[in-house]
Amino acid sequence: IFAVQDAIAGGVVQQLRIKLLGAPPRVEETNSKAYMLFLRARKVQCDHSAAAYKDALELLSRTLETDPRYASAWDLRGSILINQSARGLIPTKKGYKLARDAADKALAIRPEFAAPYGILGWIAQFGDRDFAAAARHYEHALQLAPTDLALLVQAAGLMLFLRRVDKAVAIREFAASRDLANGFIH
Repeated sequence: IFAVQDAIAGGVVQQLRIKLLGAPPRVEETNSKAYMLFLRARKVQCDHSAAAYKDALELLSRTLETDPRYASAWDLRGSILINQSARGLIPTKKGYKLARDAADKALAIRPEFAAPYGILGWIAQFGDRDFAAAARHYEHALQLAPTDLALLVQAAGLMLFLRRVDKAVAIREFAASRDLANGFIH
């Protein structure tokens, strides 16, 4: 009797998990060398200095030599190029073009990857001044990853830029409630 009850309970839990949580997230596969290089690049770039960005891009070049189909590495490359452009470390047009190329490569590999759409939204907003395209990119990104805080903050930035202050504040408050320690969101 207990075995039957456990089997029924397990089946119910599994069905609830599928309905409530959706499909489990897809894990991106790569080899261990590429993954270690990627992790080092991600850590190094967090210093947000010219030297850190340069070192991180070198690590990502090595990552992509090891695994040219590593979408997360292409995405991080695009993010770093955006940051370099925003800080005046490289010419804006050049940085945005290279970042767009990196995002496009990431999406060619993994079309359901939300983060590169955020890069494209940023470029549309600040590079192309095409706010409708930026909104489409952010909307698509958030359809793919509705709880991604970075994407939410970017979308709130567009809302603020478009003078939709109430929506921008609501989005930022939601994001802040999900990451209380993040000073940037606050």
